[in-house]
Amino acid sequence: MHKAILMLLLAVMSSCLLYREIPHAAAWFEVGVNDDIGTTFYADPTSINKSGDKAKMWSLHDHKSVRNTLGLMSLSSISLNEYDCKKEQVIMRFLSVYSGNMGSGEVVLTMMNIVTWTHVPPGTISKILLNLACGK
Repeated sequence: MHKAILMLLLAVMSSCLLYREIPHAAAWFEVGVNDDIGTTFYADPTSINKSGDKAKMWSLHDHKSVRNTLGLMSLSSISLNEYDCKKEQVIMRFLSVYSGNMGSGEVVLTMMNIVTWTHVPPGTISKILLNLACGK
């Protein structure tokens, strides 16, 4: 029983440490707008962390109107994405969804390691973010 409680506490503490690193006060750099879905995309170039063929970077999606995310109402999200610069793939390592614009308001959802590696298609916002994170 004590081991289960200790493991739970460690999991909560590690996610809290990661959560504290979210760059709320970042000088977000606009990388693109998709008027069809009413979303502006931002990146924090100062958060780029490269190691070999991989790079991590924080990004923000800001919506003009309220979105329903898994039944929760939100206006923005901040994610930590890892990019494979050589294979041109991305994986989302962390996602935090907010009730307000630009990562403000209440946190309505937090998830970690929620998808697998996916190919980044050319001509997309994801490709712009990959190029920025990888220094291309």
